[in-house]
Amino acid sequence: MSDSPRLVPDPPASAARFGDGGDYYWPGLATREPELVLAAWFFLAAEEELPEIRASLRSEVYERLPEDRTDVYLWRNEEDRWKLYEDDWAPPSSAVPPDGSSREAHPMLEGVLALRAWARRFRLTSHPLIEVAVQILFGWQQDEIAERNGKPSLSTTGWGQEFDILANGWESLPDQERADLQQIDRWVVPYDPLEFLCVDLYERWDPRLETRRGFAQRLTDDFARQLEHYLDKSERRLEDLGFQKVPRKAARHHLTWLVQHRLCGLTCEEIADRHAEQNPQLESPPTGDAVSKAIRRTAVALELA
Repeated sequence: MSDSPRLVPDPPASAARFGDGGDYYWPGLATREPELVLAAWFFLAAEEELPEIRASLRSEVYERLPEDRTDVYLWRNEEDRWKLYEDDWAPPSSAVPPDGSSREAHPMLEGVLALRAWARRFRLTSHPLIEVAVQILFGWQQDEIAERNGKPSLSTTGWGQEFDILANGWESLPDQERADLQQIDRWVVPYDPLEFLCVDLYERWDPRLETRRGFAQRLTDDFARQLEHYLDKSERRLEDLGFQKVPRKAARHHLTWLVQHRLCGLTCEEIADRHAEQNPQLESPPTGDAVSKAIRRTAVALELA
């Protein structure tokens, strides 16, 4: 078959979002990066175990932003400048006026410093978690603007609409807004349909010359080789087009375990015992070692390890 690209009206639904569909996704407007979705789920798990997480982000960070908070959106786009998750981070020189200078500090500097202090206090210093925290702040700003204009809150959870989209998908948006964003993705996604699997197994079995088992094994091996080549070629095609591989999926309770261990100080054995008590129907409750491995995997996915 030809290797020339062809256009189709729609990327497959299976490329939609982390936790749904296949191994690759397109990081477009109507999708979200898997590590950010995971970070949003982490915050939900954290609030169940430690409600102070959201309350302190609001009181210690959001309330210290400029009064009109108009710079929240601009700050969100300054990721390269505000790498608060790095241990050796310091405010860029352009944000801090030199001694004796009449130049004003960056209007977001106090809030930035407050966010870094908040993240370090709860040991949440990773890029995905900081990025989602900023999106929460932006969502709160949007809710505040809506309230000021006499309109209902855009968020259904109290975390802000940006967070709702990450945690619950685009189903949390009004129908028309969701449809508009998905239509934009259809225009910009360079989606090239993959080739069909064409297997060359033009064979005939002659029971006089070959056993049934031998013939079946020979065809099975031949098919396996062709299938592996096809799978590798399909993955390379998507990667060349800019699709990204979905990270290892994490169970929601693994996030709870990470929160219990990292934020609440429980040992892996205590977490395993608690999980077994809360899920008596389990035939094989997790061991402390299994909990430890799941916590490490989840921490790596959130860039906390």
